[in-house]
Amino acid sequence: MLKAGNNLISFDILSSLPDEILKLILQFIANDNQIFINASLYQKYHYLIYDKYELYLKKLEQYIKFILRNDFNVIMKQVLREKIRIWSVYFYHNKKKIYKKKIFYKYLDFIKELSNEYESNKCKEEINKSYRENKIKYGKCKNFNHVIQIS
Repeated sequence: MLKAGNNLISFDILSSLPDEILKLILQFIANDNQIFINASLYQKYHYLIYDKYELYLKKLEQYIKFILRNDFNVIMKQVLREKIRIWSVYFYHNKKKIYKKKIFYKYLDFIKELSNEYESNKCKEEINKSYRENKIKYGKCKNFNHVIQIS
């Protein structure tokens, strides 16, 4: 649901309208509320997401998981364009991502693993395309089975 003035509007209704009518309605809706109506509006206003939803560190990871769970390949493609240079290199200062008894040394490898887990095939294809286009080697993750006991 989207708020326009004092009224709520459904995204489904907006996305099904002809372009001429949609343009008229969008004049009354703030740019940051137009982001998820369709792919072209997402590409136009996606930069507003980071500030509106405070997508930094932990929240960014939640956003990535949301994208993968719903298999939103258009959004994944845009996020990969913005973050590929950071995510394709090894974590700095020996940092690593530990997830379900696996250690990942590159964030892109972690996201690829999540796409497998969530069965988000369209997103996985975008991730694989990023590996190919940017000539990135898939990093191996390490499994660990020991349990750390805290007394």
